[in-house]
Amino acid sequence: MDRADRMPALFRGCVARSAQQPSEDAALRVLSRLGYPPAVPSGQTCCGAIHRHNGHPEAAEQLLAQNRALFSERPLVGVASACVAELREHGQLDAIEICRFLLAIPWPEDARLAPLPEAVAVHEPCSHRNLLRDQGAVYELLERIPALELTPLPGNDQCCGAAGTYLTEHPETALVLAEPKIDALKAMRPAYLVTTNTGCALHLAARIRDAGLAIEILHPVELIERQLRIES
Repeated sequence: MDRADRMPALFRGCVARSAQQPSEDAALRVLSRLGYPPAVPSGQTCCGAIHRHNGHPEAAEQLLAQNRALFSERPLVGVASACVAELREHGQLDAIEICRFLLAIPWPEDARLAPLPEAVAVHEPCSHRNLLRDQGAVYELLERIPALELTPLPGNDQCCGAAGTYLTEHPETALVLAEPKIDALKAMRPAYLVTTNTGCALHLAARIRDAGLAIEILHPVELIERQLRIES
């Protein structure tokens, strides 16, 4: 893969920008340290997914048009799988979820991932499983971390209850949908839970706190950033 052809732009999103800034920061650092510093255009806006899901396709298309004007010619890397799916499916943009992008690029020879002998549960959000159909990229990327114990979260084929704005519109049902996942985490007791969906991360983090579990929820790129070493 030619590096000049793959220099990315980073899509910030809107919910992720305000609620998961550490994920964006980790993505910027990892991409830069691997030799792919991304452009971050200031005029980008919401991907439009929430508007489309709530019956406002015209508003979604207006937002996508604004993003297309900024990102048309270069790979667009996103940390939120739902945004990537919207940009790719409806925006006709070359949008790539960051785990897949990190697998596709060559890493510098002096880049190493430090061992992490911890258990990690992998939540596969509906946006990654059913829209991008590439949840395997998360496992493939994290398997590069030596000593890491990866386990799919039981019930990954079932929604956690976040589902865009469903959590705010039907909170009681959303809580019920999250219960089996929290029960599984109680039994597994991993050190970390990783997910690529911002809404799912917020929903599950709240349920984890309510259950009194000491499980840190992260985006996969945050775990990569913590373990990444560039040897001199």
